[in-house]
Amino acid sequence: MYIISKYKDYYDYLAQIYGVDKKVVYFRKPEIVEGGMGYSTDIRIERNGQSSLYYIYHDYIWICDKSFPVVYVRRELTDFGWFYYSYEDLIAAWPELKPRKSRFKWFTGRNFLLDHFQGVSTAKLNTKYDCPQLWTHHNNIHKDILLKDCDFQKMMSPEQVFQNVSMWVSAKPEPPQTVPTDMHRFEAKGFDKKTSFRNM
Repeated sequence: MYIISKYKDYYDYLAQIYGVDKKVVYFRKPEIVEGGMGYSTDIRIERNGQSSLYYIYHDYIWICDKSFPVVYVRRELTDFGWFYYSYEDLIAAWPELKPRKSRFKWFTGRNFLLDHFQGVSTAKLNTKYDCPQLWTHHNNIHKDILLKDCDFQKMMSPEQVFQNVSMWVSAKPEPPQTVPTDMHRFEAKGFDKKTSFRNM
């Protein structure tokens, strides 16, 4: 697979090991579109004597039409956040989020990540948005995300991601080829249909 991107992801180096196939091109260009399906809540947490507001998002990472539920935690007024793919990892880092009777009903125990995501795996969002790597974050869909920024190496090895993305890109149908006509050649040289050689 031949990867065209301004930024490096954690599996890109495998292209040099497996060989670069320029017939299989992945043009990775980050873009944000509307249509996310996650939801969020917020909580004020005091740490080291300082109280800050944190936003907790129920999100998804999509790789080649397979969904991975994830919780994303971000402190207010910052762009940086933390990704957690298991209840144990989240609670170990943020014990303040441990379930209580009167709050966080969406925390239902060890399988809380799965409770909100029933039926999502059949959505095939990668096919819908023509992109092998997606992050459905709150109300937006982030296309061509860098998986290293999402700590996704915890879920899939570089080899697994590279092979999945490569197969997904190679399986895409090629755009229909149009046979160039005299008018196509004419316009390609900078002329238009209204221009006549007699008037030049």
